Amino acid sequence: MEVLRAKTIPILLAFLGLLALAQGSGPSCLGGEGAAPPPFHPGTKPSGYDPEGRGPHAVGVRHYAFEDAERWQVWGLRPRQLPTTVWYPAVAGSGRTNTLGDLIGELPGWGDKAIDLVYGAEASTLLAKETTARIDAAPLSRSEPWPVIIFSHGNTAVRFQNYTLCEHLASHGFIVASADHYDNAIFVADADQATLFNPVTNLTTLLQRPRDIEFLYEQLHQLDSGELPDLELSAIGLTGHSYGGVTSLLAGVRYEFVAAIAPIDPVRVTELPSSFAKPYLLIQSAEDTICKLVGNSNVRVLEDFEACAAPLKVWLNLFRAGHYTPTDACSLLPPSLTGVVPDCGPDLLPPATANLMIDAYLTAFFQAVLTDNTAAIDFLRSNHYPVYLDHAFRDR
Repeated sequence: MEVLRAKTIPILLAFLGLLALAQGSGPSCLGGEGAAPPPFHPGTKPSGYDPEGRGPHAVGVRHYAFEDAERWQVWGLRPRQLPTTVWYPAVAGSGRTNTLGDLIGELPGWGDKAIDLVYGAEASTLLAKETTARIDAAPLSRSEPWPVIIFSHGNTAVRFQNYTLCEHLASHGFIVASADHYDNAIFVADADQATLFNPVTNLTTLLQRPRDIEFLYEQLHQLDSGELPDLELSAIGLTGHSYGGVTSLLAGVRYEFVAAIAPIDPVRVTELPSSFAKPYLLIQSAEDTICKLVGNSNVRVLEDFEACAAPLKVWLNLFRAGHYTPTDACSLLPPSLTGVVPDCGPDLLPPATANLMIDAYLTAFFQAVLTDNTAAIDFLRSNHYPVYLDHAFRDR
């Protein structure tokens, strides 16, 4: 399998346009408008089980260039490209340092100029920031295969918009794959050409994104067994943010191989069938201005969630959180813009705090569903962070 040497542009350019659509945040349970959230206080957790902390495994990361020859794209005049990143349990100490620059990839000349224009002197600091994964680390072997989760990015975003979540899940024993959704990602490139985001795909992506999940699932079956640990592909977990949350809902309904879904801040574009009967973790942000702009999606998504027949339901509603709070987007903005871009202001819950909590619940959810971990089920039953979120649990 050819390792991806993609040309792409920085995450900042993926989010600035959409962030500009957001409105200011209002008051919430964490205090009045403009008040800073309180410092984080660790929640209570069952003895001997801690999905909040880093898992026991080192993490490796690899990049792949997948092409779906059966889907010819008018936008770009070529087959559909799906650059993919995979995080996995790895042998400690193997591989090489991974930076944000490595995740972004080699840039064309105009891309370098775009970074310099937006970040200025801060560009080198961004690109040099190290993550916890190691590039091409040796896969960690064990007697049984590792469970698999697919992550779907948001509209005009990129496959690694939640890279800290993907690394956290991998440290707890999951293999996590995330692909750029061609022409709905801000920028997709390979050795031949670059393809920018196509605004028309705000509609057509409803058809293409679920197929991307199926195609990626098929490609995972064909990966070189020497590059990654053994994958358990009989049933997988699916999560994603915003339009990626929509993708989780659509693909979860459509494909039998998806065993459980965990959408994060999904906008509502179609009704979830009340007959939907797979484990379902829904994460929402109380001050999500993007979802409010799209037909008050938070309310409608929650109504669908409550009405569906899922045997296991967990709901989290983050106080004082914007649409981008449970992602890595805000932390990747230049410091000069952190307090300027709506949904990334200092009066909102810090993304690092939000991610710590959602990482814990997502880890427990997928461990409960994909590995039958009873301690994980016990964790899901309770609100471990009542200062920061609402919580509901139903186990039929």
